[in-house]
This record gives sequence, structure tokens and C-alpha cells, in this order.
Amino acid sequence: MFANLLISWNKPFKGELRSLWIDRLKEQLLSYNQGDSERIRKKVELESEIVRIQKSLDQENASREIAALRKKIDNENFKLLTPSRKDMAGWITSCWEKLSAETIISGFSKAGLVTDIRGTNPDNEEEVDVDELVEELQRHNIAEEEVTSDDDIGGDVSNNDSSDEDIARN
Repeated sequence: MFANLLISWNKPFKGELRSLWIDRLKEQLLSYNQGDSERIRKKVELESEIVRIQKSLDQENASREIAALRKKIDNENFKLLTPSRKDMAGWITSCWEKLSAETIISGFSKAGLVTDIRGTNPDNEEEVDVDELVEELQRHNIAEEEVTSDDDIGGDVSNNDSSDEDIARN
């Protein structure tokens, strides 16, 4: 029954999500490629430093220092950065919002779940007095603190996310 829902939504949703991911990859590669000349300059400097070390130090000390410099050269390779949770949540929200109402209704129709054609009666709707609820919470010192993104599970979520291990420890 729910396969029709997934078929209706899955392809456009995942297609849009894939498009956002590909855009992210292209941005990272472009940024990396723009730094090529700087990386080449650094590599040439490190290579000349290696030659200087080979000439000036004994074999044992030179080997250690050269190994450290070669490690710096190797660390200049492209590294794919994973999107943050905030980015992923934004992508998912964006993809969901781009699904048309027709697509969603079509999925429910194909699954046989669009049978209720009753309308709503505004006279039957109960109005909730939120102000009274907030005042009651404040009397009990529950609604005192403001919740911000710093209160998220991982702490600082601005750039990088905590790993699943960090979250499990907390």
C-alpha cells in the first residue's frame, strides 16, 4: 500500500536531493582547484627545503625531517567535506517543499488513502488560549530560558557536527 506513496515521492525527492549533493561536490572541487597554484608553490618550497636538509644534516636526522615534510606534501590532497546536519536538514526541507501538492495527493490516491472528503466546520474547532498556558509555565519557572542552537545535542552546530560517538557519550 505504501509503495505507491514512495514511488510518487521518492523519485522527485531523491532527484532534487542528489542535485543539491552534486552542487556541493562541484563547489568543493572548484574551491580546491582554485587553490592549485598555492599548493604547487608550497610543494616547490617543501621540495627545496628537503634538498637543503639532505645537504646540511646527517642521514638519520635528515630522514626524520624529510619524512615530516613529505607528510605535509601528502596532506594537501583533496578531502571531501561532509555536509553539516544543518545543511542536510535544509536540503531535506527544500526537497520536501518542492514536492507539489498534486504529487503528494497522487501518492495517497494510488495507495487508496484519499477517501475522506469531509470538510472542516469552523464552529466545531476549539480555540486554544496559548497566553494562559505560557503564563502557567512561567509561574512554574519552566518557560524562563530561551532555547538556542547552542542547546542542541552536539553543542556548537555552526560548522561541524559531533560524531555519533560524541552524541552517544552525552
